[in-house]
Amino acid sequence: MKTVSARSIHRYLGFFLLGIMVVYSLSGVILVFRSTNTFKVETVHHQVVAPGLETDALAEALGLRRLRGAATAGDTIRFEGGTYSVRTGEADYSTWAYPVVIKQMTALHTKSTRDSVYALNLFFGLSLLFFSLSSLWMFRPQTRIFRQGMIAVVSGIVFTVVVLML
Repeated sequence: MKTVSARSIHRYLGFFLLGIMVVYSLSGVILVFRSTNTFKVETVHHQVVAPGLETDALAEALGLRRLRGAATAGDTIRFEGGTYSVRTGEADYSTWAYPVVIKQMTALHTKSTRDSVYALNLFFGLSLLFFSLSSLWMFRPQTRIFRQGMIAVVSGIVFTVVVLML
């Protein structure tokens, strides 16, 4: 009977998880830009709500979390991305959101135990931990490449600690 090595598990688990690794890496890069409109699509809205609303009531009526930079000029409230006529109740504004595919990809990063796919996230996280640790068993400890790898491991740990301290 053939024994199963950490190397073969590492290899086949890597092949199996290639698709989800690509999704996580791409969505992780996209999430770096989440405070900008990069990768997002603009939707222009024209909506009529009750006239004479204050800023908080207007945000609620439009379904927006809050109105950034709201300022009143005459009978118009101007806010980031739009305007509202206090007199007529007409609001013209833009919202920015990820397209459906990107939204689904980035949503994987925020899943919790309340979500149906939390087991995937747990399995994937534990697999990444296995990948990290099993790479230490890829080479015999007495070889030059293993010693060079250990230098890289220590350098990576120091780098991570420095980045976390920033």
